[in-house]
Amino acid sequence: MSTTRAPHALDYDSYHYFAVTLFSVSSLENLISNLPDKIDYVGQIGELKDAILVKCEKSDVDIEETRRTLKTISGVENVEHQCLADWDENWNVVNT
Repeated sequence: MSTTRAPHALDYDSYHYFAVTLFSVSSLENLISNLPDKIDYVGQIGELKDAILVKCEKSDVDIEETRRTLKTISGVENVEHQCLADWDENWNVVNT
């Protein structure tokens, strides 16, 4: 599994990104296999094993609707929309 550590490589003009915190690492496989259409797995966030980054095209979704949809997946604890300002100097998400 890859680790997402380079926000400059992410396309904030075309995509919305969401940090998804899981109740446990074992929930990861369930989440990935149950992602709705138009939402793609990007990778783990920093060194965290229970948080991942997903993306969806801006033209396809509403931010709040996407957050609510992701929260309905079994094993998801929290979902936060991410922007470029949410990354620290080491390219880790700071606002999950």
